[in-house]
Amino acid sequence: MDTQEFKKLLSKKIINGDFEHRSEILNYIINQGFIVTRNGSEYLSFKPKKGGRNVRVRNLPDRLIVPKYNKERKHKRTISLMQLNSWSDGTTLVKREKNSNYCGIYALVALNKEDTSVPKAYIGQTVDISRRLKEHLNNEKERWAQPLKTEAQKNSMPVFFILLENSTFGSQADVDEYLWTRDAEKQGVDLPNKQSWAKGKGNYVIPNLDKTWPDKAWVMSNGILIHYF
Repeated sequence: MDTQEFKKLLSKKIINGDFEHRSEILNYIINQGFIVTRNGSEYLSFKPKKGGRNVRVRNLPDRLIVPKYNKERKHKRTISLMQLNSWSDGTTLVKREKNSNYCGIYALVALNKEDTSVPKAYIGQTVDISRRLKEHLNNEKERWAQPLKTEAQKNSMPVFFILLENSTFGSQADVDEYLWTRDAEKQGVDLPNKQSWAKGKGNYVIPNLDKTWPDKAWVMSNGILIHYF
């Protein structure tokens, strides 16, 4: 299917309401063999992987429009977190209140749905999911996660941001991050530069509990696409 034919098909699907969230459109474009070149507030642009002209899709319905960049802020890009659901219990991310002890366990996951390549991941924790996501989007403070992005770029793998679990700041978050890292390894997930960022057991009492690493379908449906190489 050439680019113009795909644009007509994509526009028809958007009009028919086939997509509920922006991430679903991005995943669909990638799975059809195209590269997302622009992810604007009110438009999308893409082109074939093997090269060609950019094609832009405009007039997106309100539910698919991302809030515009606020020039008063230093962040290069903004993104809506309203639909970021936790894999562990399905709960939606709740905005962190001042002085709260909330801590989110999250992962950057690089994968390809159409082949059997081993997923790659970086696992971290943060008291402010929104801020941390923007830092990853803008390639800020990437000392530990950069090896994952380098591997993703080398293997042409899209990178998704997912929320693994809503945890509690402190020892509980450290234990949860350790358990998620341990389970990822059990599932055969490649963890680039793990020795630099992974939480160890420390002096914590580790419960006899296994986490369940999300499958590819869930990551692509619920994750936020932050990089496509």
